[in-house]
Amino acid sequence: MLEIPAQIWQKTKTSYIWRSLFRHGYPDSRKNQSLAVFTNVFLHLHPVKVRRHALAIPYTWCMGGLSFFLFLILTLTGTLLMFYYHPSVDGVYSADPKKDPSAHLLEQMRFETLVLLAGKGHRNAGPSVVFDPVAARVVARDRTPLNVVHGRDLPALRAAILGESFHGTRVTDE
Repeated sequence: MLEIPAQIWQKTKTSYIWRSLFRHGYPDSRKNQSLAVFTNVFLHLHPVKVRRHALAIPYTWCMGGLSFFLFLILTLTGTLLMFYYHPSVDGVYSADPKKDPSAHLLEQMRFETLVLLAGKGHRNAGPSVVFDPVAARVVARDRTPLNVVHGRDLPALRAAILGESFHGTRVTDE
């Protein structure tokens, strides 16, 4: 009964992948300890020996732990934002419709107008800025057709993808 797990363990230890990850056996001397750490894909990230004063808070300022903590916060908030945030932009307007009641939807616009509008909005950065000025210049440079539709309006999104008439703004050369 125990022969099968032992055979599997033996095959695993002699496999190419295992030997590439763990190149040395048990490190029984200081030289073999250093060699095992330097040639191991997992252990090489940390030094073999660390002096006690090198771990003091004024010396390290917990940069590794702090960076990892900030990475976790960024990952968590980014994931939450991915599920929660949805822009309510259904096209490009002549002005901010929340502030200016006379603002009207631009159904068609040229690339140059998009670059001009995106550049204007960038100076007043905030939640109203929808389009990145650098992205606007890239779209204009490459002459990539662009459709601006509300992401939750599925019929408009389908119509924009199929090239049909839709509620939103089409940015082209025409």
